[in-house]
Amino acid sequence: MDRLNTAWGKLYKTDLIKNITFVDTSKIGIEDGWFNIMVFSKIKGDVIYLEDTWYHYEKENSVSLLHSYKTQYEEKRWRFYNLVSQYLEDNELGSYTINLNNRIVMELFSIILNIENSDTNIKKKVNKVEQIINTNNYKKLFDTFQSNNLSLIWMIFFKMCKKELYFEIFIFFRIYKLLRGVK
Repeated sequence: MDRLNTAWGKLYKTDLIKNITFVDTSKIGIEDGWFNIMVFSKIKGDVIYLEDTWYHYEKENSVSLLHSYKTQYEEKRWRFYNLVSQYLEDNELGSYTINLNNRIVMELFSIILNIENSDTNIKKKVNKVEQIINTNNYKKLFDTFQSNNLSLIWMIFFKMCKKELYFEIFIFFRIYKLLRGVK
């Protein structure tokens, strides 16, 4: 999923992207997804996907931005989701809504991991996750989420979310981080 989302993992024809700009990350967080939606919406021919990996990013670096708390992260992600949802509606692409919904559910992992990276106490973290899940209709999204191809660790995470085991989710993240060697 992340390989398809990034801009750095693609080669673009110049005439295809010359009028497309990145949206400020302070508005929607990660700008690559929106950039690629704009690019792919202009493609009339074929797209070639290569399975090979030619770039490796060290995600386990405990001092990287990936492992530090980002303020307003979930708000920015929801601004992005709403932007994509509006785009799908405006362009009569409602058949892709299930894909967007799956993406929203999958990114809940990174939203909760971001909360885990905050300095706040466990009670406030648990309350924040409960608020996010209840406010953003995740329960409804869990009902349509296509989870049949997930690994065991992802299945456990989503089952805990669906069953509202908020405190246990943070225990899960602590174990997850320990197993990955992240402080």
